[in-house]
Amino acid sequence: MKKISIFSGLLLCLSFLLLPVLNVATFAVAESQQSANITYFAFGDSITEGTVITKNGDDGNENLLEKVDDDGSNYYTKNRYADVLVNQLEAQGVHVNYQNHADASDKLDDFVNVYQSVDGLDEATLVTVCIGANDILGQAVAAIQTGLQSVLLDIVAGTATSEQVQATIVENIETSMAEGAEYFYNNFENQLGQFLANINDRANVVVTTVYNPYQDVVLKLNLQIDYFIQRNVTISIDFSSLTEKYLSATGAFEHTINKTISDAVSRLQSSGEVQNLTLVDIYNSFDSVYSSEGINSYKDLILVKDEIRNSPSSPYVISVTDPTALDVNAISAELSYLLDPHLTDAGHQLFYSSLYSALDGSCSPEDFTLTAIKNGSSQPLSFEQTNYIQAASDEEVTLTSSTDVFLDILSASSLVSSSSEAGAEHILPLSQLSSGNYVLRFTPTGSSCYYDVALDLTLTEPETPPQTPTVNVYLNQKPLENGQSLTTIKAGENIFLTTDKDVYVKIINGDTVVNGFWTTNKNLLYTFDNQGDFKIELYENQTAENPIFELSISVKSTAKSPILTAVVFIGLPVVLIGTFVAIFISNKKKKMGF
Repeated sequence: MKKISIFSGLLLCLSFLLLPVLNVATFAVAESQQSANITYFAFGDSITEGTVITKNGDDGNENLLEKVDDDGSNYYTKNRYADVLVNQLEAQGVHVNYQNHADASDKLDDFVNVYQSVDGLDEATLVTVCIGANDILGQAVAAIQTGLQSVLLDIVAGTATSEQVQATIVENIETSMAEGAEYFYNNFENQLGQFLANINDRANVVVTTVYNPYQDVVLKLNLQIDYFIQRNVTISIDFSSLTEKYLSATGAFEHTINKTISDAVSRLQSSGEVQNLTLVDIYNSFDSVYSSEGINSYKDLILVKDEIRNSPSSPYVISVTDPTALDVNAISAELSYLLDPHLTDAGHQLFYSSLYSALDGSCSPEDFTLTAIKNGSSQPLSFEQTNYIQAASDEEVTLTSSTDVFLDILSASSLVSSSSEAGAEHILPLSQLSSGNYVLRFTPTGSSCYYDVALDLTLTEPETPPQTPTVNVYLNQKPLENGQSLTTIKAGENIFLTTDKDVYVKIINGDTVVNGFWTTNKNLLYTFDNQGDFKIELYENQTAENPIFELSISVKSTAKSPILTAVVFIGLPVVLIGTFVAIFISNKKKKMGF
């Protein structure tokens, strides 16, 4: 009992010595120390890119940035909605990793090609998709150009009336818009589903509808051709009604762009196969301004020129002096400038407001507490510095948070481990890690934001408590009976021990070590030739202080006792002689008749 008490005391002392090493931490961060993050990818067409069609950049808009096209005709604004969103989030203390992958000419098929070539998409926590305008609106100006080319000779010859020219152009516009809308209807849901399968399933994905840029726009053109005899062709096209037909979710055309978008998002949401998919109805946001405030407020949002908006009293005149050299492309460029469907800074602000309202609260800094506990101990750590954890690879470190979170572990930007479900408690997978630098990334459920905590992990070898070996004792090669004690043997007899591990053996007589050696074959056969009190002690190594097994033995001499010798050598012959005499006398008496 005394030995057990001493051993327990040593373990208790050792545990107090190790406590400072085994401490892991409480991540409790004050609001000023928090570092929420978003990785934001924006996809779309010219609306997302922020394109502005100008005449060689001469609009005098200080917010315009570098040109988009080599000819200098297109620029983009620095106040595009995606940039405004990023600036607003960063003003709230959120660090945004932002990539804008929009291109002015992108249609649905182009969007597919773009996202398939983007690196790091699986790291996105916020994605916005605004696509579809070019699939129908982008056809309008090209349809006018095609219509003019098809009837140009008839116009010059004077055989095509204004009504005929107008009917041809309207038919071209309607045909191209209907074909674009049908293609979009047949492919959008499948393409969006494939896109969602390529991104992080925890990312918040926001899909927007398309606004109608041509509210109250009637295109009136007067094409004047001066060639021998002047020819005037006046064209009046109700752009507002045409675009509304293929955009509105309740329009006469069955498969409008916005109905296709909203229906596809609704079906994907209800399928249960995607998470965090949101529809933002940009069409309705803009239409509400037109319905409640009228055209004067609405036209402040769109760059369509005043010369043709709201049924101008005078047609826009295009003069051609030589029809044989008619530059239809120049006319198309002029029409593109007049019908510029893109957003003003105020339009981008409205777009941003509609988008942000859907994200409100999903990534605003808040008190976020994370605690790491091992062996019931903890100490403060910070988001602002590298945190150190030392643990054995077989130990369990539990991370608990104030809200349900996903846990991702990254090393050199590569994902090492990822939790499949959000929860308030996660176990750090030490068995999958090695010593080194990591980032612990925590993403609250339903949030676009995440929190990164730097970690310098040091793993140690698991502590293995000393094992008492199994020892079998034999006397003269015979095993002792269960419960039999071995205290005394005779000189010349041997003790045979077997163990289940290699040990160092000491043979001790009193306080003197008379022999010491390794039993590398886990067997010991030792013969005691001298009498005395001995100990057999087994140690884990030669320098160990405490034995893991010990056996006390008293060895007695084999010399014969003098009395016993006298009895044997004197008494035995006397007994034998007496016995012989008694037998002789008995036989003599029988012969004499007694």
